[in-house]
Formats: sequence, structure tokens, C-alpha cells
Amino acid sequence: MKKLILGAAVLIGAALVAGTGSAVAQSQEAVGVYIQKVNPEKLKAAVAKSDAEIADPAKAAKSATWIKRGNTFIDIDTKPVNGLYVGIAEADLKVSIPGEYTVENVNLSGQPYTLYRGDQAHMYLNADGVLAFYTPSIVVDSMALGKAYEAFDKAYQLDPKAAKKVKTGMQKIHENAKLDAEIFFGYIDNLKLANANFTMAYRASAHPAVAQPDTAALFNAGYAAVLMGDFATAVKDMDEVIAMGYESNGNSYYFKAVSQYQAGEKEAALATMEVGRDKFPANENLISLIMAYYSDEDKDPSELVSTVQAAIERNPENGKLYEGLARIYDVLKKYDDAIATIKKAVELSPADWYPSFLEGSYMINKGNAQTTENNARAMSLSSAENQANKDAVNAIYKAALVPLERAFELAPTNVNVVERLKNLTFVLRDDPDVASKYEKYNELSKKLAQ
Repeated sequence: MKKLILGAAVLIGAALVAGTGSAVAQSQEAVGVYIQKVNPEKLKAAVAKSDAEIADPAKAAKSATWIKRGNTFIDIDTKPVNGLYVGIAEADLKVSIPGEYTVENVNLSGQPYTLYRGDQAHMYLNADGVLAFYTPSIVVDSMALGKAYEAFDKAYQLDPKAAKKVKTGMQKIHENAKLDAEIFFGYIDNLKLANANFTMAYRASAHPAVAQPDTAALFNAGYAAVLMGDFATAVKDMDEVIAMGYESNGNSYYFKAVSQYQAGEKEAALATMEVGRDKFPANENLISLIMAYYSDEDKDPSELVSTVQAAIERNPENGKLYEGLARIYDVLKKYDDAIATIKKAVELSPADWYPSFLEGSYMINKGNAQTTENNARAMSLSSAENQANKDAVNAIYKAALVPLERAFELAPTNVNVVERLKNLTFVLRDDPDVASKYEKYNELSKKLAQ
């Protein structure tokens, strides 16, 4: 079950992290590069001065002292990389780096980068020769953003009228912490720091002076906690985002259930799965997880069919319920039932590409299963019988073109639809009715990949 859980989790995470509005993935128009040289001793002196001020009871009683301290720690976090932005060309970067630097080739998370290791920043260029992300090499205080948060919060407690300045500070913390989290998560693969920074981003956004909680950041903090095995934290984070209405189309329940199961809370995990399934019956991760649970616990997964059928009887116009039931049939290898059921979802949502995509996919699954069965019997059959079996499978595959091309008409730039059609028409390329279609989808696939 762990293999299934983590495999699905990786796919989800790639989309979810990107969906938080990552500053990593954004680039500026080229307006020139100016990277100011930073003296780390001055930054340390600013911290020492702030420490002395808050040690003075008179100054420590003033919100302005804490506002200043908060800004000091934000400067410590950001000044070494001020002026850098994603998308800088290598030629522009070379002439802008202050001080000495070295260049080396590195590999992070399976991707090659050119690392410019400077006196105050490490800058990673992708294969296209542009800046992909960067981290400070001057680290005066690794807890700078946390201390900035404490300082601004203290200012707010001393004087709620300072809320405007506190809000500005908290928004900077939110932005910087989320940027750091996405770098740690997506590039450097440090889940502990990703979790800490996503959590900090959420806390800053949820502070009373801001009151705009970034639930996606907290969701991603919980997701990172799942991957690093901190299941108690993951459950807490998912509970909190669910309470705030951030359900991520059922994935919040999925990660909560994963964490509960891995922590040994099997009955609680099943309850979470069932709540999530009832609210999001088409969530394939939840369905797969429930099926895996039933398998691990030696329960009959066919019991799920009657559960969803009962839900359909209560709400027969809910196409997502039919999607969920079809998915269960597909996992149970009852392909004819899956195809018949998903056709109902297509009828209920004719403008939605996804049910048509599933219809074609389940037909392909049926053909694949028949091919496996045919191959197992091939040695005992005559050439004519084997050809007849092959023709029967190809007829199934060819029939799958109808719903898949319907999905393509509804979503002509959807990569999944185009790739499925490309692969299917390649299998059928010897059919004169299909040969030209392979060329069409193959060319479109290449264009979408650019």
C-alpha cells in the first residue's frame, strides 16, 4: 500500500505546488540586472543593535522597535539575493555578480544545472542557460523569517494600530517563505525545510493583521509532512485546511487518510476515505486508496459497488458518482460494466471532455486485457484463430477512437487526450482508415511538447 500511496502522491504534488502561485516559476521582463554587494558584517551589526534595543525595557515596550526588528530580519533573508530574478540570461548574470564566483555542473532531483557559486548567492541555470532558481550563500541567521514573524507579531500585540505596517511585514514573510519552500520542495528536495517554510508562509498570511490565510501553502506543508513521514503533522494540517473549506477536489482527505493509515489508525483512515469518497466520488486517488485498503485488510472490494450504487439512487443526476463507480469497475477488471457506467456520465455531462476520455480509456483497458489473454493461449491456437482474436481486439481499439476523438473535440490542446490518441492510432496504423490520424496526433503531440 505504501508504494501505491507514494506513487500517487508524487503526481499530485507536482501539480499542487505549482498551483500556489510560485515565484520560482515566474520571470520578469529583461530590464537589466543590478545585484547590490552585501556586507555580511553590517547585517550582523544590525542584528546586534536590534538585540540591544529589545533588551532595553523602554524601547522594548514600543511597537516601532519590533517593526524595525522585523524589517531587519527580512533584510537578512533577502538582501543577499536582491536583484536576482528567474529568467536572467547567463550572459547578463556573468557581468552582474558582485565579487568572486566559481562555475560547476550539478544535478538536483535528476535535473542538470549550471551552478554559479557566488560570494552572496548560489545561482542555478537550467539547460536553456537562464536562471531557474537561487539561494543565498550569506546566511547570517537561518531562522530570520521566523524571528521576523515574532517581531511583527509582538508589534501587533503592543499596538494593534500598527496593523498596517505589520501587515506589510507579514506579507513579505509570506512571499519569501513560500518562495523558499518551493525551492526546497521542487529543486533541492529538502522536505523538512519545505514543510517549515510552507508552514511559515501560511502563518504569516493567517496573522490577524493580514487575515488572508493561504490554505494552499498549509496544504503543501501537510503534503511535505506526508512524504517525510511526519504523519501526525500531516493529519493536523489536512484537518485545518478541510475546516477552512480547502478540499482540493478530495486530495485533502486522501492525504489525511494516507497519514492515518501509515500511523496505524486504520479505522480512522477508512472513515476519512469514505467521507472523501462520498464528497468527491470521482477522485481516482481516493478510489485507488480504498481499493488498496480493502486488499490489505482482506475485505471484498466489490462491496464498494453497492455503496456507490446506493449513492446514485439517491442522486441519479450526479455524473461524478457514475465516474467513481466506473473507476471501481475498471479496477475490478469488469470492463464492460465500467464502459456502460461511464457512458451515463457522458450523457449527463456532454460538454465535459473527461468522461469521454475515460470511456475511451476503459475500452483500451478492455482491449489490453483481451490481448493478454490471447497471448497466453496463442501457442494452442491456429494462425487463423490467432488472427481472428487480433482482429477482435483491434475492433475494440478502433471503437475507442470514437469517445477519445469526442474528448479531443472538447479539449483539443489537452496533452493526455492527444497522447492517448497518438498511442492508440499508432497501434492501429496499419488500418487505412486510421493511418492519417496517427500522423495528425503525432504532430500535435510534438507541438504541445514544445
